[in-house]
Amino acid sequence: MVSRVISLHFFALALVLIAAPSAASLRALAPVSLEPGDLLEQAIDWQASDGVRIEIVLTSAPDNARLKVTDEGSLILHWQTGPDLPDETLVTILARNVDTQVQLGSTVLSVQNQALSRMPPPAAAPAPAPALASATAPVSDLQPAPTERPTIYLAPLSGQIVSAGRTVSFSLVAQSSDDESPLFSFDRLPRNASLEENSQGVHTFFWQTSDRDQGEHVFRVTAYHPTDPSIWSSRQMTIVVGDPSRGRTLPVIQ
Repeated sequence: MVSRVISLHFFALALVLIAAPSAASLRALAPVSLEPGDLLEQAIDWQASDGVRIEIVLTSAPDNARLKVTDEGSLILHWQTGPDLPDETLVTILARNVDTQVQLGSTVLSVQNQALSRMPPPAAAPAPAPALASATAPVSDLQPAPTERPTIYLAPLSGQIVSAGRTVSFSLVAQSSDDESPLFSFDRLPRNASLEENSQGVHTFFWQTSDRDQGEHVFRVTAYHPTDPSIWSSRQMTIVVGDPSRGRTLPVIQ
């Protein structure tokens, strides 16, 4: 039963606090196909087990995506898409303990552009006739066709504002076009911070802040291919701890 709901928005971060009789385990969400301009209202379900206050948080979400509670007390993800809907949008939803900021569960919703799926594939060009190798050409001169290099996609990261002493946490969502699991690195990983991977392969960043961390911090996160570090994608995010005028840190590489 929902007894209190508060909505906060910092740097496109959506947060709903729920006084629930239990910890939370978010249920997996099936991919959704939408037309550009459609309204998404996706129900968010969780399972409860033992009494703590929880908060449901949107990260890596579009700027106008919000968590809302209906008149019936159900929690939904509300997003009015625009005409420029991407091929795919990944929205990460986290559940965590309000008092300890420990993550209790997470799930990722894939929103796909339905209009693109109806477009006919481009007509394949006729294959050229195979060239006849010279009778005198050595076998070593016959080179295999080059293979296409994979690409890395790293979902956008939403900024956060926290009080000194609170824990910052968010999930990293990245994909490789060849289905390999990308690796992650941080430029200027702060003190008391860690990057942990759960049994489902979800990487989560944790940072226990303190009074000496007060200020504005800009971090660069990079996802790269596990077998070829030259294939990578990076994002920047801003985290404000307490008083932003107390200091400022920037990535080493601008």
